[in-house]
Amino acid sequence: MDIRVLVTGVGGPAGTNVVNHSPSDIEIVTCDAESGAKKKLDAIGKSGLKFYQVPYARDEKRFIEAINDILSKERIDLIIPTVDEELLVFSRNRERFDVDVVISPFETVNVCNDKYLFYKRFKEHGFSPRYVVTDSREELMIFGKERIFMKPRIGRGSRGTRLFGSVDDIPKELINKNNVFCEHLPGYEYTSDGRSFGNNNGFSVGGGLKISACELDYTYSPYQDFGNTHRIALVYKFGPKRALF
Repeated sequence: MDIRVLVTGVGGPAGTNVVNHSPSDIEIVTCDAESGAKKKLDAIGKSGLKFYQVPYARDEKRFIEAINDILSKERIDLIIPTVDEELLVFSRNRERFDVDVVISPFETVNVCNDKYLFYKRFKEHGFSPRYVVTDSREELMIFGKERIFMKPRIGRGSRGTRLFGSVDDIPKELINKNNVFCEHLPGYEYTSDGRSFGNNNGFSVGGGLKISACELDYTYSPYQDFGNTHRIALVYKFGPKRALF
């Protein structure tokens, strides 16, 4: 018997890839808060999949009701959530869904979603940068005249991050407990990535090295009939460093 799976957030890259690379013996039903997500399914050749538009997860009551309605109508066996904002809702309300949800325990999701709790957990194990969550400029003086890196407690994709030359450069309105202020850690930055490409059923791997204003990136990608590609990029950022990046 085929397994029927509900995949959320199919308009995003995670949802799209789950849908695009699911085994043939799995029946996929999709949903997203954005109606435009249906066009993305059409673009990857999945126009035949059932699509439901649901409320945003921040409207928790209506979101849960909409998900349960889909579970009932489509006889779903498993839920795969792919949107950050939905993870806390699913993990906190697992007992309100009559099927299994591919989700970590609430404590794990909560810690990973909140950078303050994440740093706090690392500190308990003896490893974390110096950090402060405060609404007082005086408490930020522990950094002295050092550069300070600010990031939202809850966020993704580097949205809202700022680098300040010193405590004095931080606007008053940003000094609140929704942000985490931590020491700037200059030096080498290593990155790695793995990716799948649409109907190619292939993969891509790569890595990067960042030293001050210079970045070196390498990516290997197989393209079936078109052969393999090796991409090397050397980037240098000119001009003075700005606070927002």
